[in-house]
Amino acid sequence: MIPHCGRFATAGLILWMYLSANAQTPNLRLPAPTGKHSVGRTTFFWPDASRANRLVRVDVWYPAAPGIGKIAAYFPDLEALARNPLTGDTIDRFFGGNLQRLLDGGLEPNAYTDIPVAREGKPFPLLLFSHGLGQSPFTYTIQLEDLASHGYIVLGLSHIREAVAVSLPGGNAVPFDGSFWAEFPPGPVPAGLSVDEAHHKLSAEDLV
Repeated sequence: MIPHCGRFATAGLILWMYLSANAQTPNLRLPAPTGKHSVGRTTFFWPDASRANRLVRVDVWYPAAPGIGKIAAYFPDLEALARNPLTGDTIDRFFGGNLQRLLDGGLEPNAYTDIPVAREGKPFPLLLFSHGLGQSPFTYTIQLEDLASHGYIVLGLSHIREAVAVSLPGGNAVPFDGSFWAEFPPGPVPAGLSVDEAHHKLSAEDLV
């Protein structure tokens, strides 16, 4: 398992620096993965029956068969999230001056959507990726694509209320909410746990 990587600003700051350094380039592509495999990406939504069917969004980066397909969106459903009254302000604050550029498709990843898994190199090790508080798996795209190119299948979970914003089926969306207590009735957090410990507990349960 890959543990939480950074806090609220870290990955967003890296993205801002990358876009700022290439401000004059209208269309950017993220740095190419260094492994031998092409990279695919697909998405699943899995309900957890043990926790009142709490929905977990899982985006999977994987070693893909040679070939090309449709390039995956850097941040799926970003336009819908930006327009949604529940998540719009959060998205605007998170991406700031880079938001319009991202909405215009000015940043492309290297992964292709739903292309076949590579045959060479199987079986592939499986990694679970848990993003930092207030972040998203997509803000770590460079790292996750690179891992997949080296023969790892990476399951990147979007922790509802802990991610900057999560797009769900049916046009639903959930913004970041650092309060956590809605997941732990009654009271702010489980007895004896700090808010930080409650945050890790929730993330760990999503990974199970």
